[in-house]
Amino acid sequence: MLEPMSALAVVAALVAALCVGYQLGRRVDRRSPTWKQRTSSAALGRQAVGLIALLAAGRLERSVRRRLPRRRASWLSRR
Repeated sequence: MLEPMSALAVVAALVAALCVGYQLGRRVDRRSPTWKQRTSSAALGRQAVGLIALLAAGRLERSVRRRLPRRRASWLSRR
């Protein structure tokens, strides 16, 4: 069991790590991309490739599920 002082040290270290992580991860002077940048042909192409990849992964998962035999839970098969 932790002593009160060591528990306090753990909490202080956690708070310090959170503050440092916040400062490092903060987006200081970054602006969001403009409408023109978001809808450029390269950006739309990346979105299309991502969508096609997701659709292919879903189709692959469904085909694998159809081919593999279903397993019943072990607690269901006992009588």
